[in-house]
This record gives sequence, structure tokens and C-alpha cells, in this order.
Amino acid sequence: MKTWLAFRNSRMPMKRAAERRRLRKLDAYPHGHQQANAGSIWSRNAEREAMVSVRLLVLTVVAMFISALPASAKTYDCMEEDAAGFSFKDGSWQQVSFVQKRFLLRFDGKTLVIDSQGETLSFDCKNSWDEEYLFICTSNAQAIFFNTAQMAFNRSWLLGRLSERSPTPTGDSLRIAYGSCKPFD
Repeated sequence: MKTWLAFRNSRMPMKRAAERRRLRKLDAYPHGHQQANAGSIWSRNAEREAMVSVRLLVLTVVAMFISALPASAKTYDCMEEDAAGFSFKDGSWQQVSFVQKRFLLRFDGKTLVIDSQGETLSFDCKNSWDEEYLFICTSNAQAIFFNTAQMAFNRSWLLGRLSERSPTPTGDSLRIAYGSCKPFD
């Protein structure tokens, strides 16, 4: 009996080592494939890396689609603080002050729309060359500079007497205004 226990105990560490080697092979080849096919089998780390790559690809595609969607337009309530320019009166151009206008301004980053007293004007916009929040928006002979950080604008009508379509032979008034906006609720 004593010899059998001595023999069994002497072989036990070898059995444990063999079992550990067998488990390591299973870890390296989780699908039960033999080492001969190791070139075509992924380890668990490779599977994880592949899943991370797939997730990154999916997130990139989703982000591209979201960025391609048009930004939602924000609406602002705007009021001119002062307006001045030139108007043709009594046979000559005279410097005048204009009544300040209040209007709604809708802006989506590319297009600016002004609704004022039943009249709607649409402007095409682009970012300023050196300021992230400053947009330059134009429509024919009118321009509006809109700063989304300061919630302020400058607006001009400069065609005046140069237009052949002017309602009077002397042309429209030349007008410059500035003002501020607040979010429209």
C-alpha cells in the first residue's frame, strides 16, 4: 500500500502539469481546433480586436450619417438698435435715420431667413475666414453679418440708385443697421 501511494503522489505533479498544458491549448484555440490549423484560427485576443474594429467601423459610419444631416434651424427674435443711411428726398440724396425694425431670424448654419412684416428674405451664409461664430450672409444687394456667440448682427442694403428695377427713378434708400437677438421661445 505504501508503494502505491508513493507512486501515485510522485505522478500527481506531472498530471497537474499535463492538465494545465491541455487547458492552455483550449484557451489558445477556443473552438477546439488543433495546432496544425493555427494559421486560420483566432485567439481570444484577436477576436476581441476584431470586435473592437467592427464597433469602431459602425460608430464611424453612424457619425458620418449624423454629420451629413442638416442642422436644425434656430429661431431668434431680433431688434435693430439703430438704422441710418441715405434717402432721395426733394431732388437730392440726404442722410436720414430709419425706424428700427423687429424681425424673426431663422438660422441653420448655411441659410438665414428673415421674416419681417409679412416679407421673407433668404440669405446664403458662410463662416468668416477668422472667427468661428461669425457668419456672412448675402442675398442680392443685401448682407447680414451674424455673430452667434454675441447674438448680434449688422445689416445693410447697398444697391440703392444702381438698380434698374428700383421702384423710383432715383432708387431705393441705402440703409445700414445693427442690433441684437435673443432666442425665440
